[in-house]
Amino acid sequence: MTPKLIARNEYGLRSNLEYIFREDGSVDWAKMLLPNHFVINKSYENQIVEKLGKPLSEVTPNEVEDHQKLTLLVGSRYLLDLRGYSKLKYSRPVYGSNGSVSVECEITFAPNFETDMKELVFSGIGEATMNNSGAIGKNKMGEWAYYLAAIAENRAFVRCLRNALRITILSKEEAQFETVSAPIIQNSTVDPHSMLKAIMDSKKPKVSFDLLKSTVIKYHSDKIKSDPNNWNSLKDIPPNEVFTLIGLLKKN
Repeated sequence: MTPKLIARNEYGLRSNLEYIFREDGSVDWAKMLLPNHFVINKSYENQIVEKLGKPLSEVTPNEVEDHQKLTLLVGSRYLLDLRGYSKLKYSRPVYGSNGSVSVECEITFAPNFETDMKELVFSGIGEATMNNSGAIGKNKMGEWAYYLAAIAENRAFVRCLRNALRITILSKEEAQFETVSAPIIQNSTVDPHSMLKAIMDSKKPKVSFDLLKSTVIKYHSDKIKSDPNNWNSLKDIPPNEVFTLIGLLKKN
């Protein structure tokens, strides 16, 4: 991602923008956000309704306290442009044995008076599982799609930015996604091998382990790093390659 070239003054701030400062002289970046960059944290609905005496649907974010609202991803991107940066990079997704996906985000912020006119490098890690992320609609096959890697990436970004700019208001990306009709996951962790087995069993006819193994050896050995000949059961398949196989099964 290439930053826009924006004219800044000798303090590293935009010349045509009015800034809001904290008592210690640093920029209060949270107060630089626009009204449409906030939403109400619905987990505080009862407290808000009781205090304001009206339905939550009639309440605007500027009527509630900071801890009762969330920032939107568009607001985080807006702040990144305001603050200025020279580099934004993400690590490759790391797949955990419990079905989690982790991504690290690193931002190199442009020099400004808050950092003695030196670059500031900050990083943050975002993690997503099917238990702390809601389905974001359905895929082409009509199945609920979670897009865990994308969610983890967004969480890493907002966490990195929020901590670097000392913003205490949580981002909506960090809060648990709401689901209405998506299936509920009952277990405290998600075993990727169980996910793979469930998809194999859902096929008509069911896909056996032997069929899966022989198909991978014959057609998809280039897509994995381990040797399928050494697989004696689903548990022998590395977790990160389980998700590759899940993707292949959903395609065909």
